[in-house]
Amino acid sequence: MFSKKIAPIKPDAILIDQFAEKSTYYRYLAKEASVVREDVFFATKAEGLHLSVAAASIIARFRFVEAFREMEKELGLAIPKGASSKVDQVAADVIDTKGEATLQHYTKWHFANTDKARNLSRRS
Repeated sequence: MFSKKIAPIKPDAILIDQFAEKSTYYRYLAKEASVVREDVFFATKAEGLHLSVAAASIIARFRFVEAFREMEKELGLAIPKGASSKVDQVAADVIDTKGEATLQHYTKWHFANTDKARNLSRRS
């Protein structure tokens, strides 16, 4: 079943820029009520295969940068991107100043960086 947002249009196929194995992707969607599995194709660097993937990538990057700016404004501090000791230290600073619940609100809680931040925190 395709999204109600594009109904009654049914695309010939769906091209996904592969960031994980196909099985992992579908595991991410396990709790979704409706998941399209037919005529779905996965390709690394799919932005080179179809203009729509490149456009989606640009839009997603814009939203990512915008979301970081919003989080920085809400938290009142600069947030480095990626995984580094600087990221771990900023996360520890959030724990120290605003508590673990705030960090959990803004992060992927199951990542190894969470444990690193806890170890760096003065509250630990």
